[in-house]
Amino acid sequence: MSKPIDPLYLSTHQSRFDFLFSQIDQLKLPVSAKILDVGCYPPVVLNHLSAKYQVWGLASPHEPIKHPTVSIANLETDPLPFKTATFDLIIFSEVLEHLYRQVPSVLTKLNQLLKPGGYLIITTPNAVSTFALAKVIIGRNPTYSLADITKDDPQLGTIYHRHNREYTASELTQLLLSASFKIQSQLFFSAYTPTRPHMLKKPFTHQILSWLVYIFSSVFPSRRDSLFFLATK
Repeated sequence: MSKPIDPLYLSTHQSRFDFLFSQIDQLKLPVSAKILDVGCYPPVVLNHLSAKYQVWGLASPHEPIKHPTVSIANLETDPLPFKTATFDLIIFSEVLEHLYRQVPSVLTKLNQLLKPGGYLIITTPNAVSTFALAKVIIGRNPTYSLADITKDDPQLGTIYHRHNREYTASELTQLLLSASFKIQSQLFFSAYTPTRPHMLKKPFTHQILSWLVYIFSSVFPSRRDSLFFLATK
């Protein structure tokens, strides 16, 4: 089995998980539903949903996880170890931004794994969030740092640890439609709120900045930090 999940990771991402689980609950899937969690390391979503549904996972070679229902494969380059038209729901949460080059073909692969009428849920950072725009305004590059360029090694998998490309809502719409998905809903949401417990340990100026970004994003939802898409085959 996998090692215990880092409490700091849970604290950092709890708002995102809560939002994701609420969206899944709204689908009202039968208990017989088959679910695939793509990019399931660490297995927070996998463990939570396994209490109710039949859940499989797919993890990358650079983030191996030992679990009886998890397979290891490079999503971009390897054939996926599942039969076509197998799943009622595929969860693709915080993975898209880590892909290196094969985004259209990856989405097509996922489409093939869904049953007719099956659901795909995607969450991913919003490329034009308040925080990203603020970086540009103060003269900082909103993409990965110069230091990360030295870690650019696809063979070792280190390239996948960073965000290789973030997307706008319109770009993600275009990608999904090109992979023959039907978009059911699209939302902007705040995955990283200033109310997270570990934020209380941050410097006061950091907390104030976080609240200012959060308030601005509440007034202008399209500037929230994350995108949510629900699509069907």
